Amino acid sequence: RAWIVGSSSPTLATHTQSMTVEAWVRVDSFGSANRHVVFRGDAWGIIITPSGLWQFQIGNYASSPWTFTFLNGPAVVANEWTHVAMTGNSSTGAFVGYINGVAVASATQNATLPVTYPIDVGSFNGAGRVDGRIDEVKVWNVARSAAEVLTDMHSYTPRDASGLLVHYDFNDGSGTTVQPVVLNLGLPSGYNPGGGGGGGGGGGMGATPVATYNSTSGDLEISVSGGQLSSSATYTFK
Repeated sequence: RAWIVGSSSPTLATHTQSMTVEAWVRVDSFGSANRHVVFRGDAWGIIITPSGLWQFQIGNYASSPWTFTFLNGPAVVANEWTHVAMTGNSSTGAFVGYINGVAVASATQNATLPVTYPIDVGSFNGAGRVDGRIDEVKVWNVARSAAEVLTDMHSYTPRDASGLLVHYDFNDGSGTTVQPVVLNLGLPSGYNPGGGGGGGGGGGMGATPVATYNSTSGDLEISVSGGQLSSSATYTFK
């Protein structure tokens, strides 16, 4: 799992504004519990149910009473790459789930999204791990349109795409370390975490984000070193 905690970042830590999360997934098996593809435990997530359905979730588990919407999509096709995406529009409350660029479920959910949990990829806090592969994980701070989801699912997203906060393409080859193509946690305009050209090493402010696989815990742990992230916000990376 890859997880990021932004203690005061308005763009990633809160997500009370519009958002889109997407990934490519190849599922080998389902198991007897929910499997978490991309998940923020108390706010939103894309999961695989024990019965083998795609499910989209959004709301506020931290509220009392809690307000959460669960939308079931179609059955998961095992051993086949599938593009999954979910959008939330803070202005209209519209919440839409997509499979392979096609809207398959929608609802209205106006809950204020909480910030208790980090973002997990492939599990929820180490549990409910996906049995399969996950690729091209992206998180946005805009609700992408149906046309954008469909058109761009097969495209390699430019680093400076408007609203793109996090992008992992997992094209690092062998080893236990991956570099994000984009890691923009509310940083100043023009910040480029990978630098120019071939990626890796020294962004616009000298910070270098790195994700390292922990073989003991099974976690993909993101860290940042070598630079000042923001003069007005504090971030914690684990």
